[in-house]
Amino acid sequence: MKRIISIALFSFLACGSLHAQMDTLEMMKNWQDYMTPGPMQAMLAKYDGTFTEETTMWMMPGAQAEKSTAKSVNKMMFGGRYQESRISGDFGGMPFEGYSIMGYDNARKVFQLIWIDNMGSGIMLLGPMGPHYQDHHFKRQDDRSDDGQRNRCQGSVYPHQ
Repeated sequence: MKRIISIALFSFLACGSLHAQMDTLEMMKNWQDYMTPGPMQAMLAKYDGTFTEETTMWMMPGAQAEKSTAKSVNKMMFGGRYQESRISGDFGGMPFEGYSIMGYDNARKVFQLIWIDNMGSGIMLLGPMGPHYQDHHFKRQDDRSDDGQRNRCQGSVYPHQ
């Protein structure tokens, strides 16, 4: 009886171990797919370089547009997985500096971006944005206001070809 229980237990553990090994192999493959830069990261890398940005912003509906220009220096980082952008210029007659990191999430199939600048003390999270980098439409909420209320913003980014 002891021998039958031992054989049954060994068979159960061996099958469980084989099943766990297959799960581990599948997990490793999924992780490799998730971490490996692909076509979307290659598309993002096409925007590496130094660019002049032109921005038009309305502080509220119906307000007069405020325009500014800035210099953007973009380069891929972490083995081609993300793109950092350093922006400098002026906004409203004041010096402006901004920094962003954008990446494409291979699992969720969306672009995501974090943004910080010298016009506030918060970190903005933009996204998810669809897989078509040529025309990003985004919505965000942030706490960047002088009265502490949440701001809602939506916009588009149209990179020049």
